[in-house]
Amino acid sequence: MGLWGVLWEIVKAVVPHTAPHVARAITDAAKDRRVAAQAGLQSAAVDDLHGRVELLEQHLQAAEQRAAAAEIKLGAYLDDFSRKWESGRKWIIALLAWNALVTAILLFLLFRHR
Repeated sequence: MGLWGVLWEIVKAVVPHTAPHVARAITDAAKDRRVAAQAGLQSAAVDDLHGRVELLEQHLQAAEQRAAAAEIKLGAYLDDFSRKWESGRKWIIALLAWNALVTAILLFLLFRHR
C-alpha cells in the first residue's frame, strides 16, 4: 500500500465525519450571502424611501412658503379692499347728501315761483 493508499484510507475515514460540517458551513455561507444581499436591498429600499421622504418634505416646505406668501397677499388685498370700501361709503354718503341738497333747492325754487 503506497502513500496514495494511506491517504485514500484517511479520506474514507474522515469524510463521513466532516460532511455534515462542510454542508452546514456551505449553507451558512449561502445564508450569509442571502442576508447580505437582502440587507443591501433593504438598505437601498430604505435609502430610496428616505430620499422620497426628503423630497416630500421639500415639496411641503415649498407649499408652506407659497401658502404664507398667499396669506400675506390676501391680507394686503383685504386691507386695500377695506380702505376702498370706506372711501366708497364716504363718497356714496356725500353724493346722497349732495343729491338731497340739490333736490331740496330745486323743489324750493319750483314752489317759490308758483
